[in-house]
Amino acid sequence: MQCPTCESALTAVDPACLPDMRNKATTASSEPEALYCSACNESFTCSDRISAAFSAGYRRVFNRDQPSDEDRLELVWDGLGPEPSRLQPDGSPTENYEIVHDKWLLNVAFIQNATNIHDWRHRNSCFKGKKKLCRYKIPQRAYSRSCVSTVFAKIIEPNGMRLETTDIVGLDIDLKKAAAFCFLTDTCKDLIALFQCNSCVKYVTDQKFSFYFGAYIHDGTFPVDASNLGLANSLPLSKAVQDGTSTFL
Repeated sequence: MQCPTCESALTAVDPACLPDMRNKATTASSEPEALYCSACNESFTCSDRISAAFSAGYRRVFNRDQPSDEDRLELVWDGLGPEPSRLQPDGSPTENYEIVHDKWLLNVAFIQNATNIHDWRHRNSCFKGKKKLCRYKIPQRAYSRSCVSTVFAKIIEPNGMRLETTDIVGLDIDLKKAAAFCFLTDTCKDLIALFQCNSCVKYVTDQKFSFYFGAYIHDGTFPVDASNLGLANSLPLSKAVQDGTSTFL
């Protein structure tokens, strides 16, 4: 994402500012300027720069403005279609495959942005359990690559020292994400293309919670049963974690 003035790369604001943007009590009346250009010493909102990027993308591959709200609804429910293949069913190459695929990918990204952006104003559900900061930890930090680290159990010695054990209690997963998408929830383009709606990808350790999340995130799309969950489980989620959720944006 580039600065509109000097075309320098935009970076995220100081990570120390993230708690303020996650805090219900200090939520501003206007979207915080979470992107910064060090060359121009200017700040921008994520919404403005993402909207500008979509406008440029649709002009480049469709030669028109980005979809309206009405077009978006039609795109989500009827117009996306399956991901284009390099080869036709008869084995012949797809004509203008790169352009056709770029159009499809741009539409998937547009759906993702329309359905998976966490509102910068937050919601009451963000602060369940009397939490002071957004429990989803949004906005998130920007990462140049996806990282997975092991969390070990800790014990407290009689002298008060905390020591790590060899017992694994979880994983810390930080997914690749550009600064402009710090309000974008962790998701997977394959699920978005399949269900044509928002989806939330989370690491869970218990099968009961896996089923709950599967039923919850697809609520209202179609009834979730064993066959649907099997279809979702067959998608390349491991690759999404490895490559990052927003590499196509």
